[in-house]
Formats: sequence, C-alpha cells, structure tokens
Amino acid sequence: MPASQSSSIGLSPVRIHPGRYIVATCGQRAMKVWGSDGEFLGTIRRLLIEKSTGHTSCVLVTRGRFSRRAFLLPWPLLRHDERLRAYLADTTLPLTDAGPEWMRCGGSALEMIVWRTYTYYGLRTST
Repeated sequence: MPASQSSSIGLSPVRIHPGRYIVATCGQRAMKVWGSDGEFLGTIRRLLIEKSTGHTSCVLVTRGRFSRRAFLLPWPLLRHDERLRAYLADTTLPLTDAGPEWMRCGGSALEMIVWRTYTYYGLRTST
C-alpha cells in the first residue's frame, strides 16, 4: 500500500478532483481478490491511477471466462495477503454484484464511475 495511505482498510480517502484524468494501466500479473466472506471476487486486471498524484484510486476486477463481469473496487478496501499471494477485500460477493459495473470510458465519465464506486462502498472522496 502506498506510504500516503493508511494501512487500515476503508479509512483513507483518495482524492478525485473534477477535470483530472484517471489513467488505467495494465498489470504485469493478474492477482486474485477474495471477499471478507471467503468468496472469490475475481482477478485484478488493471489499476486506475490519478495522473496528478500518482495514487491508485481503484482496481478493475473481472470474474468469469466468457460472460465476464467487470467492476471497480476502491483501493482502500484492499489489503495484500502474502501468505495467500492475493488481495483480501473488505466487501462481499453479493455487494460487488449489486454495485456499479465497469464501462469502458475515459475522462470525466471515468471519474464519475470512480466517484460512484466510492459512494456505493461508503467511502469518501475529497475534492
């Protein structure tokens, strides 16, 4: 976890400012994500990073082979487990299924999806 973020899950807001673009980057290796209830949530495919700060805002998670479900998870909800070599998320499969779905977009539309994702999970963003 970046030094500027708290290690406790869900307490540290990520700054998302109107007009700032968020860049989606491809990861080198797909990492698995497990929910707080022990259910498999999916695999991290991309990190969404704010250009101006370099902070990770969200991760793009996909689940399924052919009818892929893709959704964002806020970075503060995740913590890495070295023993499992995976991420543990402070959420559950039913919550992710009911949450905002990923859409391919850019610019202010992407910022809006990140904002909606943070709002859905009860996290705050600072302006």
